[in-house]
Amino acid sequence: MADWPEHMQIEYGVYVPSDAEAMVRLLGEVFSRYDPPAVAAGLTSAEFEAFVRLLCPRAADEGLTIVARLAGTGELVGALLTEDSASVLPDGIDRLSANFDSILDILRPVGFGVP
Repeated sequence: MADWPEHMQIEYGVYVPSDAEAMVRLLGEVFSRYDPPAVAAGLTSAEFEAFVRLLCPRAADEGLTIVARLAGTGELVGALLTEDSASVLPDGIDRLSANFDSILDILRPVGFGVP
């Protein structure tokens, strides 16, 4: 990830399909290292990337996910992946690592993935 000199400009935009791989890598790295539930569950970057990949098509269709890029380089440095927690879980969720089970168990009672 980039260093953060205070003078760097950030540009924001709506997620598009061409952002997929950069967003998958960024969120996989950040969540597997710093998100308390992901760390507690022992999720690896690759496992979290698989989860984010499942959400990308809907993110593109709904147009609610926002990405942040360094203005000078276009490097993706942030993403707000917006998911309607009341929508049905995407196909393939059942093939994710078993490390996700405890996280999904926490989210289901609050409506995540339950239509």
